[in-house]
Amino acid sequence: MAVVINGTTGIDTGTGSLVAADSTTATYLDMFEDTDNGANFVRLIAPASIASNRTLTLPDNTGTLISTASSGTILQIATATCDGVLTTTTNGAPSTITNGVQVFSVSFTPRSSTSVLWVQTSSVAISEETNAADMCWLALWDGSTFISANSGTLRFNLFASNLNGAYISMNDGYVSGSTSARTIQVRAAMNGGSSTTYVNGNSSANYTGSSQRVRMIVWEIAA
Repeated sequence: MAVVINGTTGIDTGTGSLVAADSTTATYLDMFEDTDNGANFVRLIAPASIASNRTLTLPDNTGTLISTASSGTILQIATATCDGVLTTTTNGAPSTITNGVQVFSVSFTPRSSTSVLWVQTSSVAISEETNAADMCWLALWDGSTFISANSGTLRFNLFASNLNGAYISMNDGYVSGSTSARTIQVRAAMNGGSSTTYVNGNSSANYTGSSQRVRMIVWEIAA
């Protein structure tokens, strides 16, 4: 087996090669399959542009590395919690209201523009003191982009006398679209009416209840 070493282009063994970078291609290493099976190879290549030096450390155990491109692979998870009672007087359709009370918020940078971001929340208590509105909602926003909403029908006296309430949660996914950093939020409001909306508890004259910890989880899943 001939081994060719070239100070400009790299090292070539015929069944494997380490090729030096030039003006159009980053440094790469070709590792070939068993020659009895053919001449296909796996190429390990550096990014075309690197902001600073990087170190890739392999695990100290036997196993198989899973590509982040494998469909269904969980690439990363982020969480946010809400512990207190929130209030808002915002009312209207979820796709047009941008200032509903923020229940959850998390900074997120997707690793792939084609991956799916799946957002799941705990069941959140939402209530109001009058019978002015019959619906409430949780709305999912990615930055300034409305994604979806989940509505709930208010039930009179659900939590206490003269108090309308509902329990609703968010469970939805969408394609990330890019690898740019963004803020993912879930907001709450009433759809109609003008009274104060209470989220994750209540401190009204009709009912005094303690809040509970509710959580949002954002999953990034490879497409």
